[in-house]
Amino acid sequence: SKTLHRDRITEAYLRIGKAYEKMGKELDAMKYFGKTVKEVAKSGDEKSVPYGAEAQFELVERRFKNFSDLVITGSVKQQKKGLVKKLEALKSVEASYKEILKFKQLDWTLASLFRIGALYQNVAETFVNAPCPKEIKQSARDLDMTVEEVCEEYVALLEEQAMSIEDKAVTAYEITIS
Repeated sequence: SKTLHRDRITEAYLRIGKAYEKMGKELDAMKYFGKTVKEVAKSGDEKSVPYGAEAQFELVERRFKNFSDLVITGSVKQQKKGLVKKLEALKSVEASYKEILKFKQLDWTLASLFRIGALYQNVAETFVNAPCPKEIKQSARDLDMTVEEVCEEYVALLEEQAMSIEDKAVTAYEITIS
């Protein structure tokens, strides 16, 4: 009967999602990963839980990709805006990875904690790779410095902020290891 083999249904949804993914049908894949998660929640079936954890991880991975693609460019103002957007996305995606811990599946818990470390690492890298804005370059003469010096100062400030973010990445990685 249906209730006896609930895990078969959940597994089927997950497999369909993965099949669509292989075919490059992203929306269909997402739909079936979503169905997998919903089925686990609905059935409360113990044997279905690993499939739910994996499907949830797959869904969050898509958001990780979008998050990673956010870069910081333009004027100081635009960079600040981009940074705020990136940090808001960080909090949101991190919360989604933490949701996966509720499934209590070791593999997916470790994968999620590792990804949380990668989120922070990515933000730190985004900081460091930010180009020197035009206004900063233009302020060189007023400050009686060369463009190189002014840009080095700007990057140093960003790197300082990146360091504290990187510390969070290290912490997340350490939690994963321990």
